[in-house]
Amino acid sequence: MVLTDKKMEFFLEQVECLKNRYDELHLKYRQGDVYLVGNLEFKCALEQETITDNYIVEIQFPFDYLLRPPAIKEIGGRIPRNVDHHVNPDHTLCLGPPLQILRQFRKDSTILGCIEKLAIPKLCWHSYNQIHPDNPLTAYSHGDIGIADYRKEVDLQEVYFEIFETKKLCVVLGLLEIIVTKVYHNNLSCPCKSGKILGDCHGKLLQSVVTMPYLKVTHLAQDYWYLKDKYRIQKRRRRQPK
Repeated sequence: MVLTDKKMEFFLEQVECLKNRYDELHLKYRQGDVYLVGNLEFKCALEQETITDNYIVEIQFPFDYLLRPPAIKEIGGRIPRNVDHHVNPDHTLCLGPPLQILRQFRKDSTILGCIEKLAIPKLCWHSYNQIHPDNPLTAYSHGDIGIADYRKEVDLQEVYFEIFETKKLCVVLGLLEIIVTKVYHNNLSCPCKSGKILGDCHGKLLQSVVTMPYLKVTHLAQDYWYLKDKYRIQKRRRRQPK
């Protein structure tokens, strides 16, 4: 990440908002990357139980932060680094299916929002299971199985409306088609019909989906064909006489 004065100012302002709640987290810079490192102490409710705990964490912000969520690691040695404990091969915490994470991030992309809506719920889940090893809470499976289960439980149309910041299914399909056909160019006309080129319109949102860790083109292709069938049905119904 290239740390311009504007980016530096942004991160400093964001971290200032944390002081009243998470004053043991500190901003660090390493080889051009920006991290938040320190002790994260929290209290949250889970399964009608109040969990109070703390973890040493490292939160790394991607170069396109505000479009894509940060990666979160537990570095104090409390959570074993394996799939059974929902830790990815790169030692980052598995926060859930990629689309679920991205959807939540779109709702609140502040650093405070990432801590309270992404990091703490997962850490609280780990704490609960450490307290109740004989009756642990489940979570989405890793990989294709977890992604498939998530797709079955949500309205995919609404998920992509929030991720691509649109209310038109035809726009979602146009953007997904670019991914599926691998014909992305910044100077393409944006599918939203704004008259702008993709690079100046929905291109950044599109790239944030493509670069989302553990989200494969095959997953997006499945969503594309599912939503395309749904779009055909919607058009057919609109044409039917009332």
